[in-house]
Amino acid sequence: MSSHTLLEVRNLTILGRDGAPVIDGVCMSVGQGEIVGVLGESGSGKTILARGILGFLPEPERPVGGAVLLDGLP
Repeated sequence: MSSHTLLEVRNLTILGRDGAPVIDGVCMSVGQGEIVGVLGESGSGKTILARGILGFLPEPERPVGGAVLLDGLP
């Protein structure tokens, strides 16, 4: 059974408060019915990544590159 790609993240880059990349070139795809975990040390950017994917970044963090597609749509 093939999995339909539900979420695709392409080269996502997010700048932090100081203008340096907090997230730099993240790529991933999640198929329908798949479960994905994001692991990392405290302060490694897991929450910023999740907020960037959802479009809920706190100021002044901002995406500067890449794309997030949900069911093929931006």
